[in-house]
Amino acid sequence: MKEFSVEEVARYRIKFGQFDYVGEGVIDKVDLETVLRALGQAPLRREIDTALQKVPTSLVNSLSFQEFLKILLLLQKDDTPEEMFRRAFSVLDRDGSGKLSEDDLRRVLTQIDNGLTMDELDELIGEVDVDGTGEINMEDLKKVLLGL
Repeated sequence: MKEFSVEEVARYRIKFGQFDYVGEGVIDKVDLETVLRALGQAPLRREIDTALQKVPTSLVNSLSFQEFLKILLLLQKDDTPEEMFRRAFSVLDRDGSGKLSEDDLRRVLTQIDNGLTMDELDELIGEVDVDGTGEINMEDLKKVLLGL
């Protein structure tokens, strides 16, 4: 099983802290899925439930940061680039349609690289919206971004 780098732990601690509303070093278990999605992960509800059952917790309804890290380790997968892309896409594809709106893709791309100009965004979107519908399907986006 994989171990986390110092940089990953720091990133996870920051995101964990954003959901530690009281500042007690814990998050509510009900927020776990939201925190995971905020980290770009898209585990199934049953995967989360299984991980929660496997990690003993010190509090009934809360998770410490160390418990959170243990759950993250359990949820880690040795995905291929294509599987990782599919999981990341599913985080963005909130309605499960297999498509993203042009506006959603534009928003995500500017969050990832806020140095992109409008012309660069238009060019990229033009490459992935091959039929000009304003909707980007996963397969077209994968081909452009991953060359798969």
